Amino acid sequence: MSATQNVLTSGALRFGDTLRFPPFGFRARHRRQPDADALLGRVDADDWPYIVAFYRSEEAADANRRHLLPLFGSLICPSASAERSYWIMRQVELIAVMDDHFTLPDVIDDPVQLAALGDVYGRAVDGVRPSDAHPLAQLLHDTVRPVLAMLAPDASLPHRLTRAIHDVIDYLSHPVVHRMDALGFDEYLRIRRCETTAEWCALLVEFGIDVDMADALDDNADLREVQRAAADLIVIINDLGSFRREFSNDDALNGIWLLVRQQHLSVQQALDRFAALARETEDRLLTARDRVLASPLGRRDDVCRYMDELVFFYAGCAEFHTFSERFFGRDCAQAFYSGEVTIERLLLPQDIAGFSTHAQSLAKPRCEMSSLHDDAARIHVIDGHHADHYQDSIERVYADPPDEWRKIIGDEFWFQYGVFDDRTSRTGTPMDASGRRHMDRQFELAEQNGADLSVGSVRRAIDIGCGWGPVLKYIAERFPACTRIDAVNVSPVQMDYVRKSVERDGLADRVNLYLCNAKDIGALPEPDVPFDLAILRGSICQFTPEVMEDTMAALAERMRAGGTVIISETLYKTDLATYRPFIPDEVDRGAAGHRKTPEGVRKALESHGFAVLDERILPTNDEVVRWYAILRENIEAHYPSARSEVFQQLHDMSISLSDALEKDKVSSVSFIARRLT
Repeated sequence: MSATQNVLTSGALRFGDTLRFPPFGFRARHRRQPDADALLGRVDADDWPYIVAFYRSEEAADANRRHLLPLFGSLICPSASAERSYWIMRQVELIAVMDDHFTLPDVIDDPVQLAALGDVYGRAVDGVRPSDAHPLAQLLHDTVRPVLAMLAPDASLPHRLTRAIHDVIDYLSHPVVHRMDALGFDEYLRIRRCETTAEWCALLVEFGIDVDMADALDDNADLREVQRAAADLIVIINDLGSFRREFSNDDALNGIWLLVRQQHLSVQQALDRFAALARETEDRLLTARDRVLASPLGRRDDVCRYMDELVFFYAGCAEFHTFSERFFGRDCAQAFYSGEVTIERLLLPQDIAGFSTHAQSLAKPRCEMSSLHDDAARIHVIDGHHADHYQDSIERVYADPPDEWRKIIGDEFWFQYGVFDDRTSRTGTPMDASGRRHMDRQFELAEQNGADLSVGSVRRAIDIGCGWGPVLKYIAERFPACTRIDAVNVSPVQMDYVRKSVERDGLADRVNLYLCNAKDIGALPEPDVPFDLAILRGSICQFTPEVMEDTMAALAERMRAGGTVIISETLYKTDLATYRPFIPDEVDRGAAGHRKTPEGVRKALESHGFAVLDERILPTNDEVVRWYAILRENIEAHYPSARSEVFQQLHDMSISLSDALEKDKVSSVSFIARRLT
């Protein structure tokens, strides 16, 4: 056993330990091939005989099917035609299961078996169909040959693809884990670009969009850098995303262990370093892409489409890791973007098939895990027709762990100021009590102004920009007959916290979680069931003008006549063109740079068919100044010197906005509105 393999039993990580998996924080957005769902059924049916024959167990094959491996193919080349995407989806499933074959415990340490497998798979690539004793090699043959037949015989891509697959087989036959001790990190990345099939998949991207980039790559170093950075990102994403699974499978072939051993980092430090490395590598890729676009090569349509697809390539890889059971198991529900995870054994298809030594011991925990999460809350991703390029800025604001935010805004995560009156509870933290009282006060005003908010009148509600979710529980308690509460947010980190809170509070059957931009709420399910209540508290300040318009239009379309909208927002009562904050705007603090006025919000409501029932300053300026003073004290108490960039921005905002509040240039404004017929 190598020193790298020994690190698994060194005590650096044990089952039962808790790790925080950081978000990638990529600027790029993923996209999925439009026909992916239909193609998934077709691929599942066509690949099923091969997978069952390999595992010799329908139960194990079904567990593999739940990994949704073909969907990876729909994400790495979303612009492919349906027919080409079908073949990409089949190949990426084959790639994953083939890797599992070479890394089985009784194979990976047996040079004779490895050599024999390498020979069988290699001949399959060259057109020799293996016997029924090798169903996965048959699948390789049966998916590679049709792809090669679709390519022009005089093109370079058939030769390059064949060579890349042979390189992968050669690496799998000579496992890198056996020589990890001698590798530096750069050499590790170079090998893993091939060994993780990143280069194979990059060629499938060329196949998918029907381009041949050989000459352009040979001629342009910047384009090669784009491709290399994309492949590096696949390695980094896979290592971070696969870490838990690989530890469960006694697999030490992961760059995180390389950092632990060579740089003397803790496992948590290595995870954090990988996330930072992912962002650095994305920056490298995008910078190289911009150089290509500025060059004569950037005028070529095939080059531009190829670079666009390489961005989808890594963004799609990151997205796949959030929902596939292959990486985080069923205990992380349907979308895991970041957060704390207890390291436990995962039951893998090869365990069910009896291929591993700990299969028996895993059977019971896996069953218990399934029953525990039958009613788990699930995060549904809603992709819009066009991107909101400001969304990345918003996501970065909320990327810090919820436990860090809790220290400065309170245990209940109310984050829209507070009312400090004689009815404010004296229990809990001031932030929690005043935040609840602010929400109470808005509902009191709504009822006083004739809003239709009787207990039985609210059957469906939506919280647009739900943050960490305090309003969701509030609505559930206030309206027990409301069986559908839709939570909308763009922050994966916040939404994962909401998911856990909803499960803890027993609300998974009533609260629906949507990772969705506000402008896209028109795409939420069941449009025939209108919203009776809509909440927007502290979210409008982060809307671009375009998102504001689209959101109001979509909300008007989905609200029932007589339905109620409750808004609380920081708005400016001065000329925005001449307004200057006390601390100059050197950065876009809190992603709130698209400032708005009360008149602007009122006009947006009225122009989309809403009547404003009540508009007032709430909380008072003095109360908001008091709230900001508590916020600032909490930041200084918990982070006296080193603090995150976002928390420093909040600290500066508390000073600037307090100055503006005292000069009456800004206020927190409450709107109660009704949807007209």
